[in-house]
Amino acid sequence: MTTVRVVNRYMPDNKSDPSIPKARCLPEKTTAHSHESQSKITQLLAMFASQKVLFAFTVLILCMIRAIADEEATELQILADVTEYEFQTESFTASGDVHVRYGDIVITANSVTGNVRSGDVTADGNVVFRQGERTLEGRSFSYNFITGAAGAQDASGSADGIYFRGKRLTSEGARYVLTQSRFTTCDRQNPHYYLSAKELTILPGQRLTARNAEIFLFGTRIIRIPKYSIRLGERKRRHFDLPRIGLSSKYGLHAGYRFQLSRGDSTSGTLNVIMSTRQVFQGGLEYRQIAGKPIILNLVYRQPCYGGTATNSLVSRLPEIGYAFVSQDLEGQVYDADAPERVVRQLLRPEQRMNPQRPASYFGQFSAGYFIEEPGHIKSCRLDFRSAAWARPTSLGRNALLSPAITLRQSTYESGQTYTDLGLGLSVMKSLGKDSYASLTYAKHWVGGSTPFQFDAVEIKNELASELRFRMGSWGIGLGGRYDLEQNHFFDYEVSFSKVIHCLEPKLTWRKRFDEISLDINLVGF
Repeated sequence: MTTVRVVNRYMPDNKSDPSIPKARCLPEKTTAHSHESQSKITQLLAMFASQKVLFAFTVLILCMIRAIADEEATELQILADVTEYEFQTESFTASGDVHVRYGDIVITANSVTGNVRSGDVTADGNVVFRQGERTLEGRSFSYNFITGAAGAQDASGSADGIYFRGKRLTSEGARYVLTQSRFTTCDRQNPHYYLSAKELTILPGQRLTARNAEIFLFGTRIIRIPKYSIRLGERKRRHFDLPRIGLSSKYGLHAGYRFQLSRGDSTSGTLNVIMSTRQVFQGGLEYRQIAGKPIILNLVYRQPCYGGTATNSLVSRLPEIGYAFVSQDLEGQVYDADAPERVVRQLLRPEQRMNPQRPASYFGQFSAGYFIEEPGHIKSCRLDFRSAAWARPTSLGRNALLSPAITLRQSTYESGQTYTDLGLGLSVMKSLGKDSYASLTYAKHWVGGSTPFQFDAVEIKNELASELRFRMGSWGIGLGGRYDLEQNHFFDYEVSFSKVIHCLEPKLTWRKRFDEISLDINLVGF
């Protein structure tokens, strides 16, 4: 067994010679050389050690898959002040500003030990692991270049714009699991907000899941949740919920939160909870997808309803079950089956994207359920079908878009009543710059029959709605209104102000019809 060890000497009057070739240690099948060959290698390494500055010793190892002799090799590079290598066991020890490179993986540390044959490396002291855009840091780190398995102590890192840290990290391939961890999208040393969790699982580009989690805002814990899950990857599909607080004549002081109940990408649901001084508890379960199918399940108690002809409707769905169909370009976007004409306005917003290759986009829903509406304690079963379709937006020039829409609804109730609604809409949107736009929508409804409820009745049969959003530096201002063309009066309007504070954007909104003021905190760029 031959051991080669090179220790750098500091010689201030000399400079390193870049023309000196790098040493190359061959795989095991080529190391059975004579002592004379090994002596030449030792002499070559001694020549490296004679240089004056911090010595960089590079070992290039051809790592071959032994079952396939002709497989193309990948180089393992080790750059360090001091390196020790055993040819027989193919193990090495490196210390002093160590850099290890394997393909697109780079590990830097104070010291590294490893074995070429097994692919295992262990790094200690100021460890940094980089692979593409992913970065991990830790006090100690272990990795296997063959299997991709990894482990780290006191680890921190980033992936997909998420900054995370944990007491212990384990990884197999691209999947990270951290214990006693926290994550945030704020890049400050002391982040404005973060979420802590006993266990955090990250699949870069796919999903992040936290268990037994707590949300902290400006260092103060604001809520504890059993599980939190968000989608990573495309930012338009990512969503992070913070508690929402408000004050209204209807509920008094209230606070709400949406607990995520999603399981991967196959099941998507939320538990919506609202606590208020006047209504005490409201909310319930809402599922939009179950087992990969667009199955709808709502089981809610006294949920506030912002549509319909009454401003104080509280609706219980005990339960409501249905099936939805949505065109591919609208998957993951917001639509409201109880008020499809609102989607006409939403779809022309700059942040929404419709497939330009499709002549139209659509959604529809079949559902059946048992409903109780307060006040009045009105009870009834309802069998319901509703749908909406939008033509592909047409450019009017000068950053303006035009889109027509049609909505259709048919409802049948336990009492034998039926309610039919045919609606047509026309929307125009003009971009006014980054994050700024104006829109105008005309909607006309032809209604037949009657409904025992107020929450699902069409509130305006002939409507003109407008919306204006513009940004001035870090400030955002929003104005919106709905005008009843038959009654000749403003049906509703709202005003909002927001302010970007690094990673957070608090937004204050006033809604006239409901005498409600609310505070939402959005995450910038998330």
